[in-house]
Amino acid sequence: MVFNIMIGNTDDHLKNFIMLHDYNGWRLSPAFDMVPNIGFNQEHVLRIGIQTRPPNTETLLTEIKHFGIKRRQHAMGIIEEVHVAVSKWPEIFSNYNVPEKDAERLGKDIGQRLKITSY
Repeated sequence: MVFNIMIGNTDDHLKNFIMLHDYNGWRLSPAFDMVPNIGFNQEHVLRIGIQTRPPNTETLLTEIKHFGIKRRQHAMGIIEEVHVAVSKWPEIFSNYNVPEKDAERLGKDIGQRLKITSY
């Protein structure tokens, strides 16, 4: 959820969250279909909190109870870890040869979302 918010993947519907079963039991599938939706729709399909605007850090911290996270400090650690990772988007885009024009468009939007979810 934190990653989706920070990159702007607003098409975060339930079909994008799958459980897999193997001899060890049930587990969350690897991430897939996580694509920034720049400049178009800023409202997430899976509503996060009561706001329709892009969620910020306070919204995330309000929602932690639904995920079994009891300590605010633990939630802040998760938010910080994802924020640091997403902040490396220029290097990652470069490593994967994302065209400069696309990197610029996506990066501008990701940068704005990182500002509202700073810790």
